[in-house]
Amino acid sequence: MMPAELSDFILKTLCQHQGCLDYKQLCLAVRRSNANGATDEILRSVLNDSTRFVMARAKSGKVLGSEPSPDTAVIVAKTALRVCPSLEEDCDSCSDLHLCRYFVNGGCKYKNKCKHTHDLDSYHNTVLLKRDGLLDLDKVELFQLLLQNDTSLLPNICSYYNAGKGVHGSCNFKNECKKLHICKHFFQDSCKFGATCTRSHTFDDRAKEILKGWGLSAENQLILQKIYRNRFIISRSVEKSDETNQTEAVGDSSASVKPINEASKDICLFFLQGKCRFDATCRSVHCPLPYKWEKLDSNGMTWKDVPNEEDVEMAYCNPENDSSTESPPVNFLTMMCESAKVRRLSTPSSVKMLSPFPLATEWIWYRKNDNGRWIELETEQVKKSIPSATSEMVEKLYLGNVNGSVPISVGNKTCTLNCRARVCAAVLDMYLRSDEDEAKVALRRRPRRRN
Repeated sequence: MMPAELSDFILKTLCQHQGCLDYKQLCLAVRRSNANGATDEILRSVLNDSTRFVMARAKSGKVLGSEPSPDTAVIVAKTALRVCPSLEEDCDSCSDLHLCRYFVNGGCKYKNKCKHTHDLDSYHNTVLLKRDGLLDLDKVELFQLLLQNDTSLLPNICSYYNAGKGVHGSCNFKNECKKLHICKHFFQDSCKFGATCTRSHTFDDRAKEILKGWGLSAENQLILQKIYRNRFIISRSVEKSDETNQTEAVGDSSASVKPINEASKDICLFFLQGKCRFDATCRSVHCPLPYKWEKLDSNGMTWKDVPNEEDVEMAYCNPENDSSTESPPVNFLTMMCESAKVRRLSTPSSVKMLSPFPLATEWIWYRKNDNGRWIELETEQVKKSIPSATSEMVEKLYLGNVNGSVPISVGNKTCTLNCRARVCAAVLDMYLRSDEDEAKVALRRRPRRRN
């Protein structure tokens, strides 16, 4: 068996076993397959393909290097393939699968009447599956692979529920929260408190309602802990890869490092945790808060701190505010303070995280209702025939610089979300248009206020 064939066999085997296997079990499966010439050296070489596999410690989820430990290692299946949120006819050129996400989750009730395709064998999908070497996977195996890699297919675990005290942690939405209120450590298979944990280890009625709304079949709900655990391990591998790339760039003095766009700098999550080992050489911004307001100096080169940035941040988190209240005010629509440019640095968006990260920035998307008030997307009863507009969904489209239109439901209306690649963080060329009256509704993006 050639290395490419062995790689395909391993990926298929992992997907047949809920997306992962212990290293010992995988070795046994390879031997039983009569894979001639598949020595331990060749097997390890195949598993080192980070585009397809992640090796981690079974208990902690810590990502391993190129030498898996036979006694402790678990191998997780990985892919870069994702499900496109747009309808097939609205997507001109796309490198994502055209599939109904409810179909992938196992619970699309519309079946052949669904507006999104259920055809895995379409020309578009076949080309992508062949490109990524996934044509040999059957439907169940492919969907397992997608569920543990595509973060848009499943609801996130509420990081605020897992922080603070009380029944709902520090989550202000409590029973109205649209994320899962469940112990994140339990889902990562690392909760040391067990039965004494103050966070839920089971799905309550609200969690079951959320999962049903996402179209999760009963079969997938039974293995959801494994799916989220695999997601967590894959997320760890991405973080480890980022750190490795950063180390290589810092360690090689001859490396040609491209200048970073000042307006797109992220605040270092590792520094906020007290774990960044790059200090002054870190490419991200080091500051004590997960946000930072700065104003461009008159020399046009130096960024200086905005006074009273806590007050500016508080005003900015309220979607009703077009500007801050201090003098001179910061205009949030133009991102100017008098004649000076203003920028807001922040930690990476929470939708980029494959597992919950409390210090990531949770961006909320708002629209104006009939009374002229800004309300968060999907705060009312929505139709179920098409995807409902949520902050998370729109945020992913925004960060992906998506161009085109996406049919969604907002309130009791069917609308079209029109997207164009963003110009900068302050200029949003994204809006809603009602399919009934062609009314154009502006959107507004603001961070969730931290307590």
